[in-house]
Amino acid sequence: MAAVDTPLSHHFAVSADGTKLSYYTVGSGPAALVLHGSMSYALTHKELALALSPYYTVHIASRRGRGLSGRYSSSVTDVEVLLPTPNTTANDDNSATLQVGDKTYPRVYRPEFTAAVLATESADLTALLSATGAEMLITVSSGALIVLHSLLQARAEISCIKKIIVFEPPIFFTDRPSAADLTLLRRFEEQHAEGDVPAAMVSAMRLVQLGPGWIPTWIMKALVGVMIRAQDKKQQSEDGVTSMRGLGEMLRYDFSIAEGMIAPAERLGVVVAAEKGVEIMLLSGGKSPMYMQQGMAALAEVLPRAKSVVIPGVGHEVLCGKDMRGQPGKAVPVIRELFGSG
Repeated sequence: MAAVDTPLSHHFAVSADGTKLSYYTVGSGPAALVLHGSMSYALTHKELALALSPYYTVHIASRRGRGLSGRYSSSVTDVEVLLPTPNTTANDDNSATLQVGDKTYPRVYRPEFTAAVLATESADLTALLSATGAEMLITVSSGALIVLHSLLQARAEISCIKKIIVFEPPIFFTDRPSAADLTLLRRFEEQHAEGDVPAAMVSAMRLVQLGPGWIPTWIMKALVGVMIRAQDKKQQSEDGVTSMRGLGEMLRYDFSIAEGMIAPAERLGVVVAAEKGVEIMLLSGGKSPMYMQQGMAALAEVLPRAKSVVIPGVGHEVLCGKDMRGQPGKAVPVIRELFGSG
């Protein structure tokens, strides 16, 4: 867990529905906002913020349900989440399936649920940009999906953005192959519904291909269970820290975003028009999972003006703290290359 004895100052932005969004600030210079991924929260990127603070005013935000930020409102939580399982007649239509390359998967999340999540996340992004005055973004994993969605919508509220780093979003395309196994989405939800948090977390780890894949699933489940129980007994009292159990509860929202954004790669060509006046860098790690590398390669095709940079010898955790095997210092020179000297 990230420590909180830090020189970062703490603030709140207020989203359109009145929910408070927690963020921390450090440094001086041009303002940059870090938008984290699914198994993260603001303080996950504390070390990155500190490393960048001599050059920029860095804001690291906790998205909904993480850190000190509020949870999703009834506009999301009152919406039915899951489609029926594929063996029911109610699900016997093409709209209930997804094509990813040459693979066909049953759709898991109801489109109206995904739309509600994306609308909330987009409003939150607007609130954070307004509160921080940031014109530069570092978007990580599912956080990058939210920004790409906002660009696709050509939302006027984000016209302040001048520079974006897109780091390894879990993005899939109907017309591009992917090494990911999306059948694990349904398994995750079934285990989540059964209250088997360790099993659901392991399915999520297998889905995103993070963690030691060579360890048998039953051993991984036992290890994750030990970690969750240890955190529960400790009863985390550190402000701004979210436990593994708490992070696991939020996964379905990010998974629904990833599923809902599956489309032909050419759809993102719309971003080419939206990115006029916006500099984009596609950043990835040389040791990241294959499906992430495939997604980044597809993005490079449809965003020809974006600069692609691969940091050798690091994986998806590079922007996180050392407690998550991150090496944020390796990303600082690359980030400064896009953002300028500060």
